[in-house]
Amino acid sequence: ATFDENGNYVSGSILQYVVVEYAGGANVSENGAVRIEASSPFIDHDIIRNNKADGVHAWSSSAPRITNNTVTDNGASGIYISSSATGSFPTISCNTISGNSGSHSGGGIFALVPSATLTISGNGIISNTASQINQGGGIWLCNGCRPAINNNDIYGNLTGDPATTPNDLYNGNGSGGADVSAENNWWGTTDPAVIEDQVWHFIDDGSLGIVDYIPYLSQPIGGTATPTSTPTG
Repeated sequence: ATFDENGNYVSGSILQYVVVEYAGGANVSENGAVRIEASSPFIDHDIIRNNKADGVHAWSSSAPRITNNTVTDNGASGIYISSSATGSFPTISCNTISGNSGSHSGGGIFALVPSATLTISGNGIISNTASQINQGGGIWLCNGCRPAINNNDIYGNLTGDPATTPNDLYNGNGSGGADVSAENNWWGTTDPAVIEDQVWHFIDDGSLGIVDYIPYLSQPIGGTATPTSTPTG
């Protein structure tokens, strides 16, 4: 997909105002309801729900723009994104990502983008789960992943089997590198001790890098412009 200087869609691959549900049952690698291979489509104003695998699964140097969607109740990660291409800028913004169940890690977002090019902003990442304890019920980041994670609501995400341990963000970067920028998010509380307990990073494991979550918001950013039904006409 291509966009003008103001970020408006111009042309190219687009999936917009659709419902994708009850998919992902095939026995294939890189499984997802919406599968994006080595491409950069515009995924906008969709409802992606009740699928057996990842809601959106992008791999092989993909850089999609994923905006204004409702991604809920999928049987694996809400959004799985893997990209090794430099110069690509995948975006996950203004989505509602909730009720997804990562089979091991990254219930809401599983990110394998080893650079600082991924943007995660304006999302509600709420009440997702991952079965592996402290491995990012909300967001899981690989070693080398340093996205900008700003102005989101990130709370109520759990890990474990059963999922009872709060964990909103897992930072897989090794210690000594640049901090992960996670400032100006709402973590469901204004108690810094509770926020710290919900982020898994250097403080919990000295081999991991630091997540910079201060300053944090004192109230939610609010709802996102996601559809409740498929438009007609």
